[in-house]
Amino acid sequence: MATTKTGPRSQRTLRADWDNTKDKFLLKALQRQINAGKRAESGFKKEAWIAILEEFNAKFEPVLLQQIKTCCGNLKIRFEAWQTLVETSGVGWNDEKQLPEMEDDEAWKTYFAVL
Repeated sequence: MATTKTGPRSQRTLRADWDNTKDKFLLKALQRQINAGKRAESGFKKEAWIAILEEFNAKFEPVLLQQIKTCCGNLKIRFEAWQTLVETSGVGWNDEKQLPEMEDDEAWKTYFAVL
């Protein structure tokens, strides 16, 4: 659910609330646009962003295009951190906990040194 905030000029802006369900939906919408050929080397075409926005807003509380793009940027940052983590020696995956785990303190030191 979006919340409103009052800015320094008493301007009301919407703040989007993101969760895993919305993240997954957004990633699937992005993949559909890639499959439809709506992504160029430099990024998604304008028509792809509009389609993603319309699809998202039809399912969830409406957000602005810039909020969708910001969320995509945040997902990219999280993915890059995840990728760095799994490529670090001494890192494994705990199926039961559904979390990464480090073999020892040295792996943690290596991981944080990369960040």
